[in-house]
Amino acid sequence: MPVQTPGYKSGFAAPTRNRNYAYPSLWRGCIGAWCPSLGETGLVLKQHSGVGTDGTFNDMDEATAWVPSGGKTALEFDGVNDKVTTETNVLDGMGSVSLWLFSNSLSGASAAVYTGGSPASTWSGNIGTTSGGVVRSYISTHTFNIINGATITTNAWTHVCITWISGGEFAIYTDGIKGESLTIGNAYYSSSGAYWFGSNSGAFGQGMGGWWNGRLDDMRIYNRALTALEVSLLARRRAISYEPTLSRGYPVGAGPATNRRRRLICGANC
Repeated sequence: MPVQTPGYKSGFAAPTRNRNYAYPSLWRGCIGAWCPSLGETGLVLKQHSGVGTDGTFNDMDEATAWVPSGGKTALEFDGVNDKVTTETNVLDGMGSVSLWLFSNSLSGASAAVYTGGSPASTWSGNIGTTSGGVVRSYISTHTFNIINGATITTNAWTHVCITWISGGEFAIYTDGIKGESLTIGNAYYSSSGAYWFGSNSGAFGQGMGGWWNGRLDDMRIYNRALTALEVSLLARRRAISYEPTLSRGYPVGAGPATNRRRRLICGANC
């Protein structure tokens, strides 16, 4: 049986003992948050930001989709046709996507794709890996803006995050470390588009066209560009943004020294 996160109701973000988050700044501008780590929720992936929609399973078997991994729960994708669809889109001129990925096979696959209008013909954004294990992303500005992160291996969890500002910087981070970046024009996001997880992107994949073969966890979408320090905090461990503040105002496993470091990371919003 997958492991339930201590202190949380199965599948929901609200801690059973305390509703205060240890890192509230990680919820600022969050318009989509799906976290298999919090426990099984059947054939619907619960959404926790209060803004976006639940994710819908497509061609996935509930009995095999939810798996234990690293002491938590994760979603397993078969690399054939499994995907989770959402209705969450990003129409502002900036944004971020953060997720944890675990690859069973490095074969050039998509972990998260943004469908810009018709998913059969237009893809406006993508995050995944190449066949050589390089973490890659692109954003369309009516041309493909491609950036690469670090090279990963199979059977290990990796945190990946992209941030962008239209007319500004588009950057990728792997386990909190910044990779390539470039200046882009106005990012193309359609009002009829949305983020999907695990789906293939075919000829529009830019080396990541296949279906995701592996696991995904703690997927988050923002309508703002996260700072490098916020990205490094998300990369510390899966589901860190859901951790509650416990007695005397300290987060899980923290004391006065750790709390001081947390304020340095998050600033006044933490």
